[in-house]
Amino acid sequence: MSGVYERLVKILAGFVSIRSDTVIHYDQFRRRSLASNLGVLKDKGWGTVCQEFDILIRNSIAHKSYTLRPNERAVHFADPISGREELISYRLLFEKTRDLSCLLLALGTFMGLNYDAILKNMNSFLAPDKNL
Repeated sequence: MSGVYERLVKILAGFVSIRSDTVIHYDQFRRRSLASNLGVLKDKGWGTVCQEFDILIRNSIAHKSYTLRPNERAVHFADPISGREELISYRLLFEKTRDLSCLLLALGTFMGLNYDAILKNMNSFLAPDKNL
């Protein structure tokens, strides 16, 4: 789910940037990190989209720095990037996964329903200025 979320966030951050008249070259845009894209969304008033995504869990899984603790019915996550660590119960992990799934469904639906409008906005922004 993290990969899908990261791609949707990248697309949304790109559209939000275009809508606010921020021009960025595609080569720079495609290399922007997840943290950078989340920052763009927060700065432009789209912070709600970022709330359910737990960067500690994402980084721990991506860098294989987590440990299952079956006796404690929990998973120990250690983010090698930030140095944060947390023991998360199976139940809380399930709830976080469920919430992220709901966010992905909502975000994907939003993007799908508004795709035409987003592309029209992008096309009008990218169209040559007729007043030059």
